[in-house]
Amino acid sequence: LEGARGALSAFIETPAEYEQAIAAALGDFVDAVLLDAPADPALDLLEGGTGRGALLPVGALKPVPIKLRPLDGEPGVLGEAGGLVEAPAELRPAVELLLQGVIVVQDRAAARRALEGQPAGARAVTLKGEVFYANGPIISGRGRQGGGQTLLSRRRQRREAAAAIEANRAETLAASQRLEAMAAEAERLRAEAQRLEAEREHARQEALLRARGLESARARLEGAERQARWNKEQIAQLEADQRARQEEAGRTADELARLAEQIEAARGALREQNAKLEALALDEPQAQQSHWATRLAVAERALQDAHARVEERRAGHARTLATLNGLAERLAGLEGALQGAAQETEQARAEEARLGALIHSLNERIEPAEARLTAQEEKLAAGQKEAGAARQQVSIAEQLHAQTRINLARRQEALLSLQRRIEDDFGLVAFEYVEQVSGPKPLPLMGMVEQLPFTQKLAPDIDENIKRLRAQLRRMGPVNPEAQAEYQEVRQRHAFLVEQTADLKQAEADIRQAIAELDDLMQREFHKTFEAVAAEFHQIFARLFGGGSARLVLTDPDDLTNTGIEIEARLPGRRVQGLALLSGGERSLTATALVFALLKVSPTPFCVLDEVDAMLDEANVGRFRELLRELSQQTQFVIVTHNRNTVQVADVIYGVTMGKDSASQVLSLKLDEISQVIE
Repeated sequence: LEGARGALSAFIETPAEYEQAIAAALGDFVDAVLLDAPADPALDLLEGGTGRGALLPVGALKPVPIKLRPLDGEPGVLGEAGGLVEAPAELRPAVELLLQGVIVVQDRAAARRALEGQPAGARAVTLKGEVFYANGPIISGRGRQGGGQTLLSRRRQRREAAAAIEANRAETLAASQRLEAMAAEAERLRAEAQRLEAEREHARQEALLRARGLESARARLEGAERQARWNKEQIAQLEADQRARQEEAGRTADELARLAEQIEAARGALREQNAKLEALALDEPQAQQSHWATRLAVAERALQDAHARVEERRAGHARTLATLNGLAERLAGLEGALQGAAQETEQARAEEARLGALIHSLNERIEPAEARLTAQEEKLAAGQKEAGAARQQVSIAEQLHAQTRINLARRQEALLSLQRRIEDDFGLVAFEYVEQVSGPKPLPLMGMVEQLPFTQKLAPDIDENIKRLRAQLRRMGPVNPEAQAEYQEVRQRHAFLVEQTADLKQAEADIRQAIAELDDLMQREFHKTFEAVAAEFHQIFARLFGGGSARLVLTDPDDLTNTGIEIEARLPGRRVQGLALLSGGERSLTATALVFALLKVSPTPFCVLDEVDAMLDEANVGRFRELLRELSQQTQFVIVTHNRNTVQVADVIYGVTMGKDSASQVLSLKLDEISQVIE
């Protein structure tokens, strides 16, 4: 219809609590058609149909003011209806005409009080939609007022829905920004925690090295103390030997003096005998002389032997003195070394105390960082939850919006289809769709209004056409009374399938988006973990092999979801080789370095190693044992091995043997209880 703006309800707006009252006050005019052109075409349209409608020619409206008595301060009076409705300026005459003299009140008592002393054209409308006229009539119940309220609330509902969608989007954006900020803060705290952990690990390594140095110094100190005790024992024994030899030298000197006295006495006796010999006969004195000469020779020989023994004892005494002096000097050197070792021990203890204080301070710095990290992670989880709820609300709103558009398109397609079918079946009938139809619909034709033209003169062949059409109806057969029910069933089924299809498409899009987000997260985490493992693997490989280098290489860096990992190793004094070119022991040690790198990056509470040292020599087993002892601070290891050097690092040993009954027996031994077992 040319010049028709649409229904009045589409242009006016009122607060939600007044909608029912305003709809009751407007009555049939709530969906009146606003006309900018003359009303005759609209009247002709209504005259040709079976329904009724309200028309509002905007240019021809002439409001007649109704003078109401003042209502200020009266209880229960909410105001005049015209002041509670918002409308464009060019439509204010229509609003004033329809709501002139209408008072909006809370209840019936307030309506009766407000109408006292009012002119005959005044009306009072309660919030429940009851209309009281000043001259007595009352209109109540739920007739068209309910539909009018729905019409008035559509514009507000659309605006509120749009505002809610925008608010949800803004809240989602804000939540996403908070989520990103929390993620950045969490990443910063993780980096800080990693840095502090690295400092603590460095301090722990340094403390471990200092402790090892302290143990070595203690071992040297104990060796020096044992050597000093042995030297003191040797010195005491040498001093005792010296005293014994001095006593023996004294006895030898006494014996020499006694022998000298005996020799002098023998010589005196010999002289006396010689004097007597001269006076006596020669035979007997010669015999005595021979006797005494023999005794003199024996005494001289004994004296020479005694002098030789004395010289020998003097030489031994000199050697003993030299040995004693050397031992004294060595003892002095050992005492100096012992004092140096004691000083080193004190320094090591001081350094150990300093490192302990440093580790304690680092732990104090790490604990608040870990607490902040935990708080940020909780905030991050809450933000993610809020963002998920906001996304869900936006998704629901978008689904409702999409479903509404789908329903509108489906209704329009159904309308066009029915219009084409009706036009094919009834060629003489003209149909036109109008947005709002007042009054009851003449036919159930999905909102279309039927208009039949008037025929002033019948065609000459009208009888033949009637007969032909009747013959066609007979050929068509009886009418299917279940066609409408079948149509409604198929229509509902089609609508259900369309709705399910839309839901499935939306679910598919959501799942694909979640998969993309998970792929992105997995790639970031994989790259981060790979870098950390590669760095640890490089260091551990060099420690296990006593030099060399190794690195982890991605086979396809551009596709982290399908990439493989290769190991390139360069042993000390050799060129870079792949893992396949290494010997069995080298491959075993390389694999062990990779496993230890993984445990360094992500420690696990439990790890089982089955004869990983079977092909390693003693030097490699020693390095393997050191790393195993270091990693056992955070991970419990269960090792199956036949190597004695590896067994030395264990805390508990389990042995499996076969008993006399051919059944396996398990023996266990805790190394810290060996002393108790021996006792």
